[in-house]
Amino acid sequence: MKEAQQLFLNALIADVTIKDAKMMVTFANDLFKKYTILIMEEDHSIGTIVSGQAFEGELSGNVFTPTRLTVSGKTYRVNVMHNSGTYQVKTLVAD
Repeated sequence: MKEAQQLFLNALIADVTIKDAKMMVTFANDLFKKYTILIMEEDHSIGTIVSGQAFEGELSGNVFTPTRLTVSGKTYRVNVMHNSGTYQVKTLVAD
């Protein structure tokens, strides 16, 4: 069951990019609004979406941009919180 949940939550994220030190998370559809989304830099939160409400960033349609700029060489993760646990759905390292 956990594997099926992981696959479903992975499909919520259409794309994660970093351009000019700004991270952008693009959601595939509005289903992300049913979850808590955590944008992590290493082990620290740099942006959060709770039930479609953005904190520490800007949500424009289905694109979320954390306020904080990325740092070259650091690892960034997109995690989705669900009642069955927290799932890591995307990871990338900033150039």
